[in-house]
Amino acid sequence: MTMQWAQYTSSAEVTRKLLQLDEPCMVLKNRCCAGHGPPRQPRPQPSVFLTGPFTTAPSSMSAWLQDIPPYAMSTTCNVCRGNMYKCMSLLQAPPILAFAVDRMDGFDIDSVLTAVINREQVSYHLKGLAYYSHEQAHYMSRFIDNQGCVYCQ
Repeated sequence: MTMQWAQYTSSAEVTRKLLQLDEPCMVLKNRCCAGHGPPRQPRPQPSVFLTGPFTTAPSSMSAWLQDIPPYAMSTTCNVCRGNMYKCMSLLQAPPILAFAVDRMDGFDIDSVLTAVINREQVSYHLKGLAYYSHEQAHYMSRFIDNQGCVYCQ
């Protein structure tokens, strides 16, 4: 990736590309509240990047991982005329997770996440944060080592 390319790409797209996996760990389905959806198969998602928009935002990373919230699309169901929603679910435990939490006031960032994925308990430990500083007009990051020490980047 060159800087020229990154100038014209959103940070979400760059993150999604960096976190792309060889095999999908999530699946995306389009459904209405009644469960209707297109006849085609769900689309595997080759990334571990969880981001909004949300119809109802989760309260914490743990809540998000346990129940990935659907979000409303601009289309309506052909059967019942209800709103269609994008619904994402985990197929398997990914090796790494990334969350985009911008504009989510009151959101709890958990230092340890424990989730049940395919009847298996999996734990994730917070290892870093990346964010945009409006004051300094650039991205900043913090890395956390195994002893819990925080390093600035």
